[in-house]
Amino acid sequence: YSFYAGGSNDVRGWKASSLGPGSYNRYLDKNSTSIQVGDIRLAGSAEYRFQFSKKWKGAFFVDAGNIWTMKSDANRLGSQISRNWYKEIAISPGFGLRRDFDYFIIRVDLGIPIHDPALPFGERWVFQKHTQFNNDVTKFMNDNPLMSDGTVRQTPIPFTPRFSFGIGYPF
Repeated sequence: YSFYAGGSNDVRGWKASSLGPGSYNRYLDKNSTSIQVGDIRLAGSAEYRFQFSKKWKGAFFVDAGNIWTMKSDANRLGSQISRNWYKEIAISPGFGLRRDFDYFIIRVDLGIPIHDPALPFGERWVFQKHTQFNNDVTKFMNDNPLMSDGTVRQTPIPFTPRFSFGIGYPF
């Protein structure tokens, strides 16, 4: 099996297939790999829904999870599961709007990453100083200004909120 993490049905603070594996630093990926897969997946979500108006419901949520590989991968350092797996759990709280119909639900969510396992230790929480990350990214951007498709590389911003849209079952 291959698993991915992030997206509207997983940890909503990350774009689909952009989280993990493990503590792999996707920000410094020279090949700009947009699809990250792993052999092991752990994900969970807690959600509190409430009536927002006659037709709309609101929801507060907290998502947590990540993926890992069973074997070491030289191309994705930090992707293998280890005894410190719990330190590599991504956390994303947020708020959403729901419209319930009889057989499905339409939802729009805003997830805010607050713990990013791809960042160096001591810089993984949104409230911590990000000195090493900024130094690594600056050096990486100067050494690798172009992406594999020839376009100019964009500076990554790790704790950017992300909107997601979903259609699913109303449970």
